[in-house]
Amino acid sequence: MDGKTIFGALAVIGGLVGYIPYIQSIARGQTRPHAFSWFVWTLILATAFGVQVSEGAGPGAWLTGIGSIACAAIFMIALVRGSRAYALTDWVALAMALSAFMLWRTANDPTLAAVFVTAADATSYVPTLRKTYFHPQQENIRAYIIWGLAAAVSIAALRSYSIATWLYPSSAVVMNPILITLAMRRRTTAVQTAR
Repeated sequence: MDGKTIFGALAVIGGLVGYIPYIQSIARGQTRPHAFSWFVWTLILATAFGVQVSEGAGPGAWLTGIGSIACAAIFMIALVRGSRAYALTDWVALAMALSAFMLWRTANDPTLAAVFVTAADATSYVPTLRKTYFHPQQENIRAYIIWGLAAAVSIAALRSYSIATWLYPSSAVVMNPILITLAMRRRTTAVQTAR
């Protein structure tokens, strides 16, 4: 087993480990996932996975593929136990995710598709960031930490480095810490205000 395979397996294990506490916190009513974000993330991850595979990402794409399945499951759970408020940014993120898929499938331009997928991903964080700002206790910080680390490991697992293969996981390495920081600061502010 080579290093890339080991990193790919570690990224998948890390990603799955991140989903366990997230789903548990949903079941306990502590986390209310934003349904629209998880739907868009399902589309984004599925497209990013296809792009990565077509560009020879190898084990570096495994986390993205598993993530698309997990996001679809969380989206289904969020329809029942999550936040279902929708805003303009939700629709913009969805349009960008669909555009990325179309660019990849019809124009056969994996680089442009990766750019659109990454932009859609950043946009799809907006509803969750907004919800986290107002309800910081409703997000599981530990899960986002694990997912950010798993994304970094998945970059190390890539067999082929190009914008089409590394751009999307790099966005997770950036966006997850932003959400974590916001949640932690808002929780601290809420505690100080309550005193």
